[in-house]
Amino acid sequence: KYYGISQINTYELRQDNGEAIVMLHLSSPESGRFDGMVGLQQDPQTQEFLVTGYLNLFLPNMFGSLKQLGIDWKKLRRDTQNLEANFKYPAFLNSKLELDMNFHLFKQDSLFLNRSMQAVLYQPFRSGLSVGLGLTLERTGLLNYISYDQGQLENIDSKVTYLNLLAYYESEQSGFRMGIDMGKKNILENNSVSVLTYDSYPKQFYQFKLHGMFHYKNKIKGNWYWVQKYSAGMYFSEFQFDNDRFRPGGVNSLRGYLDREFFADQFLVMQSEFRYYSTKSTYFNFFYDAGILTRIETSNKLMGFGLGMNVETGKKGWLQCYVALGKREKNKIDISQTLVHVGYVAKF
Repeated sequence: KYYGISQINTYELRQDNGEAIVMLHLSSPESGRFDGMVGLQQDPQTQEFLVTGYLNLFLPNMFGSLKQLGIDWKKLRRDTQNLEANFKYPAFLNSKLELDMNFHLFKQDSLFLNRSMQAVLYQPFRSGLSVGLGLTLERTGLLNYISYDQGQLENIDSKVTYLNLLAYYESEQSGFRMGIDMGKKNILENNSVSVLTYDSYPKQFYQFKLHGMFHYKNKIKGNWYWVQKYSAGMYFSEFQFDNDRFRPGGVNSLRGYLDREFFADQFLVMQSEFRYYSTKSTYFNFFYDAGILTRIETSNKLMGFGLGMNVETGKKGWLQCYVALGKREKNKIDISQTLVHVGYVAKF
């Protein structure tokens, strides 16, 4: 299988004017997708209801060339938004390499703005494994600044160039992604911050990130399936800032919480899900997520659970609905913090 195309029948060998011609019977590339989801949750501080959501566009076969384009936009909170764009170029310059380019823009309330650009060259293998080497340019800028009691900044203006070592594998039943990011951070002074504050920091220092994800799907009995996913990350630096930390939380990482709700230097999240399929694409599920997050020598144990469904509405779409509730360590379950997500996926 190659970018959604697979051989669906045995090949034919024909002769034409003394030349041998191999005829392959291939499936069509997967369809494009456009989907959106709306979430509703009560703000624990203001008690007002927050409306969140996302829009996602995926084009797997641009201009019939198998080039892929993906755009993902999310409104996470009132003044927090996230934009990601991805472009894949298989058989780059008629080679066996795959070019993967990514752009990321993230605005956290009125605190900071992160921008990054990444280019990765992957070497695919027949086993389905791909190994890549990449470069990431990242720039963070303060919109407002907050300091700890000891005067250290919580966020900081900086630019970083990362060297990325990456690998991934995907099949119908399982897959994984893992990476190592190594970079040198350059501190940039902000006119809104006292010059004396920067005396506590070197102009440059190294930082490293390890991150990975593993998932698999097993058939239990009949139409029942068990889907399991693990994700983890570790961030090492002489000085650590919130605009560099991992951001777990949300539908894809820790259900029952807002997307990117938490800041973590290290995290480990487990997601367990039981699905009952009534058709090939329609299923009902219940799930349980658990995570351990560490930030500035303090750790939090979190859990989330809920119900959901993915209902096929024809050959061109699915209706999705999830209801999830999170519980923090030592806190009682608060029904008013229930998260409801409703979305629709359209194929074209």
